[in-house]
Amino acid sequence: NITYTLGEAVATILITIQSSPNAGSIETPDGTSVGVGLTLQLTDTTGDAGGTWISSSTAHATVDSTGLVTGVEPGGSILFYQVTNSCGTSQATVVISVTP
Repeated sequence: NITYTLGEAVATILITIQSSPNAGSIETPDGTSVGVGLTLQLTDTTGDAGGTWISSSTAHATVDSTGLVTGVEPGGSILFYQVTNSCGTSQATVVISVTP
């Protein structure tokens, strides 16, 4: 709280300080490659909850809201776990290879 007094008038304001977002690191317990039509589970246990999973190339690999990656076409994709709050954005990344 911050209080300002001028004569008999008093004003108080509550200030809440929010921490910067933390995306943590992406865990890949089953490796970083997945076959076409197969899945690979990614987790982010060290970052803030409520983040978003994003694929840089959905033509090669898609990722759902739980971090489940599905191989679509051979190639590579950078996958992101992104956390945003009023103080900014934080991202963790991992490169996934999709094999035939």
